[in-house]
Amino acid sequence: MPNTTTSLAARRLSPRRETIRAKVRDLRRARANRRTLERDLATYVLERDLATYVSDSDLNDLTAMFDRYDPAETAQIRQILAAQRRSALLTGK
Repeated sequence: MPNTTTSLAARRLSPRRETIRAKVRDLRRARANRRTLERDLATYVLERDLATYVSDSDLNDLTAMFDRYDPAETAQIRQILAAQRRSALLTGK
């Protein structure tokens, strides 16, 4: 049977390695946060750009255009347009 005391001691990292590991973990977390912010900004810009299409004719034209593309590629745009249609129906615009 292996000696658990020595195996636990062998797994323990030096203070310097612990510091490096913590910094790497923080950098990864910061990078993930930055990617989320970039994705949110891109969605905001897309929503803002699509907001200029308000009439039923405009929205129908866009929908027809996106029907030519793979649904997976246009899913986000379709969701935004559907939300705009719902909003227009609720506000009467």
